[in-house]
Amino acid sequence: MNLTPRCFLFLLQLPPYHIIQANITDYYKTLHLYFLDREKGNEFQRLTEVRKQHKEMKPGIEKALFFFYVGYTHLQEVLTPGQQLFFKKSDELFGDNIPDSIGDIIVSKSRFVMKKYLDYLTFNGRSIIIFLSVLSGYVWVYLAYEIIILNIILVISVYKYERIFAGIYQPGVKDPAKPFEK
Repeated sequence: MNLTPRCFLFLLQLPPYHIIQANITDYYKTLHLYFLDREKGNEFQRLTEVRKQHKEMKPGIEKALFFFYVGYTHLQEVLTPGQQLFFKKSDELFGDNIPDSIGDIIVSKSRFVMKKYLDYLTFNGRSIIIFLSVLSGYVWVYLAYEIIILNIILVISVYKYERIFAGIYQPGVKDPAKPFEK
């Protein structure tokens, strides 16, 4: 394989894009599981919980490595402001007990976004393009796909999720447990 300077530049750009794509995909999938089944979705943690857990750890390598998870979780929350407003409002109204009716709405709307968009950001969505580009000898096609196409899909996914969560606590909603009934 001939690694041209152009391919090398694409290659250098890949890790930050991939990290953000994987980060957000992980966030939305664990969030979906959280609302689908609270026990199965127990991996979903908010930044306040992660920071508290980090603070309570004894000094050492585990705490040092966990610091990166704090940053990972922080990035998830920075990139999802609509969900953070949703959780803030939910905390005010319900504490830790968000009604199942709201969770059901989120799961049904989330399922569509996951199948139509987010699945492309997983290994399964990438593997066909990787396979074809390596076999054809045009590795740059995969690099361009990763940087251009998958980032467009990422932006669309975040936009769709932001709209889902923005629709839950709109002005004029009489019962927050039934957010789409006015």
